[in-house]
Amino acid sequence: MSPLALATSKSHNRKTGTAAVTYAAQGSCPASCRFLGAGCYAEGGGIGHITRRLNAEGRRASPVEIAEAEAHAIDYCEIQFAGQAMRLHSVGDCSTEKAARIVAGAAARWRARGGGPVWTYTHAWRTVPREAWHPISVLASCETPGDVFAARVRGYATAMVVEEFQRDTRYPIAGEGTIVELVPCPAQTRHVPCTDCGLCLDDELRYDAGVTIGFALHGDRGTMRQAVGTIRGEPRPKLRDVIPEMVSQGLTGAEIAQATGTSPSSVYEMTGRLRDEGVIP
Repeated sequence: MSPLALATSKSHNRKTGTAAVTYAAQGSCPASCRFLGAGCYAEGGGIGHITRRLNAEGRRASPVEIAEAEAHAIDYCEIQFAGQAMRLHSVGDCSTEKAARIVAGAAARWRARGGGPVWTYTHAWRTVPREAWHPISVLASCETPGDVFAARVRGYATAMVVEEFQRDTRYPIAGEGTIVELVPCPAQTRHVPCTDCGLCLDDELRYDAGVTIGFALHGDRGTMRQAVGTIRGEPRPKLRDVIPEMVSQGLTGAEIAQATGTSPSSVYEMTGRLRDEGVIP
């Protein structure tokens, strides 16, 4: 049986630096995430193998069950040194208030055991109240200036995805009747690890400063192609509709992914769901 969530204090991820990291099945993610199955960086490349492993079990699990598994993984994650930070959800999220409070409880226990700040990003900011995440530093994941405005009204500090940076220093982005002061992620622009940068580790400071952390689209070639289409609002084929016909034609998962411009991980996930539902053999 595959796990629903994992935690490691030795991720060897250059971006997150010395932080511990958690991974959760995508059944924890809100359906409102525009990149779910449509350009999520965690669905491709090396991390895609972890995502597929978690999702193999997570298709049948509720967001609360996944949160409980993640909390358990955090509680048993070894702290490598006093004050070690933790990055939640290299893949995954908490799509309900109850799920967020469960994981927040584990974050509090991590800190009580001697761990350092815990931070994450969420697409569930529209429905999960900010206070449910305490003591986690959480930034609302946004795609437009309008999203940033709405998330700040709900008390969230913000992060915003852009196709590419205009420059590597702070700059304004105007749209939807508001202006966003964007600070490009130093890990992307200057290769500064998260644990050395610290911008996302204190969301209250970012909220009070009125700045939004910017992230340029990233991932392997396949997920990048999808992500660009998603952020531009370009139409894409619905996998649920096209997979049955392609399977009947004998196409492999890789061939379906190539034909639809979708990541192999997304094809794998949808194929599994359709098999569970008896739509395809």
